[in-house]
Amino acid sequence: MKEKRDKILISGGAGYVGSLLIQELQNKHFIRENLICVDQGLFGFNEVHKRCVLPENLYRTSIRSFTANKVLMNKIFSQTKIVIHLAGLSNDPMADYDAVANKDMNCTQTEMLVDLCVEFGVPRFIFASSASVYGDMEENLCKEDGPISPKSNYALSKAMGEKYILSKKGFKPVIFRKGTLYGVSPRMRLDLAINTMVTNAVRFKKIELYGGGENWRPLTHIKDAVDLYMKVAVMSDSEYNEFAKGKIYNVVGHNYRMSELGLQIANMMDVPIKSRYDMPKDIRTYRMDGAKLFKSIIFRFNNSFGPAVHDIRSWVNCHDVDDPIYWNMKWIKNCEKVFNSFNMRFSLV
Repeated sequence: MKEKRDKILISGGAGYVGSLLIQELQNKHFIRENLICVDQGLFGFNEVHKRCVLPENLYRTSIRSFTANKVLMNKIFSQTKIVIHLAGLSNDPMADYDAVANKDMNCTQTEMLVDLCVEFGVPRFIFASSASVYGDMEENLCKEDGPISPKSNYALSKAMGEKYILSKKGFKPVIFRKGTLYGVSPRMRLDLAINTMVTNAVRFKKIELYGGGENWRPLTHIKDAVDLYMKVAVMSDSEYNEFAKGKIYNVVGHNYRMSELGLQIANMMDVPIKSRYDMPKDIRTYRMDGAKLFKSIIFRFNNSFGPAVHDIRSWVNCHDVDDPIYWNMKWIKNCEKVFNSFNMRFSLV
C-alpha cells in the first residue's frame, strides 16, 4: 500500500520568503503535521517556526546533510507531494563574497534535492529562480522563451540550477523567475531595493541613487510571491500538470527605473533624493514580461509598493535597523568575525 502524499517540504523555510510562506500555508491551507522546513538557520528561526511547524519536522541543516540520511529520505519523500525550493545564497554580494559556497549551495545542493525528487517521484517541484538571469537587457522586454545573460555569480548559479532541473526527463517542475522582492517578513531583510530606500529615508532623511539609478528592475511584493507559491501548491493535479508544461514563468508586479522608484518613495516620505556617481554603476538592467503567468492561471498581483512603503516604515520605526541580522552581508561578516575570534581564543588555551 502506497503512503499518502500529503507533505509539503520548504527548503530555505527560515528565510525572507520561506518564513512568510510557512506562516501563510499553515494559516490557510496545511496543518502543522504536513509542513516540513529545511534550513541551515544562518539567520536563525522565529516564532513562525515554533507555531507552524512541528519540532520533528524542522530540520536545522543544509540540504547536503539533510539528504545524506537515506532512511530518512525514504520516509519523507515517499510522503511528500510538493517541494518548494527556496534555499541558497540569496543575492549578488553574498555570492561574490564566497563564490565556492554559492556554487555549492545554489547548484550542487539544488541538484541533490532534484535527484531525490526524481528518484521518489515527487509530483510537484517549484524552484525559486531569479530575474537576475536576464542580466543586461534594457532594450528588450524579457520573456521566458528568450535569451538570458547572467552577469554575476549569483545569476549564473540560478541559471545553472534551471538548466539541471529542465534536463530531467519525466520531471514536472515549475520555475519562477522572481523580480526584486520587497515588503515586510517575519525574517526581515533590509538589503533589498525598496526596503533599503525606505530604511535610509527613515535613518538618514534622504535617499541616494548609485550611478543615477537609470537601470531598470522588475519588482514583486513578497505577499504576491507567497500567494503565488500557495496557489500552485493547492492546485488540483490536472491544473498543476497543465501549468507545469510552461515550466518557466516570470513573476513581476511592476517594472521601474530605480530613479523613478526612488523619486516616488522620496515624495511619499518627504525626503530629498540625491544621485551618487562615486559608486560602481549597477550593470544589471532588465524589464520582464509577466503576461505568460497571467494567461496561464490568471494570477493577479494584489499588492503595490505604496502601502508597502508604509508597512516597511512602520517596521523600521519599531526595530533596531543597525542590527546586522537584517542585512545579509553584514550578518555573515559578523558571524565570521565571531567564529574567527572564538578560534583564536581556543587556540590560545
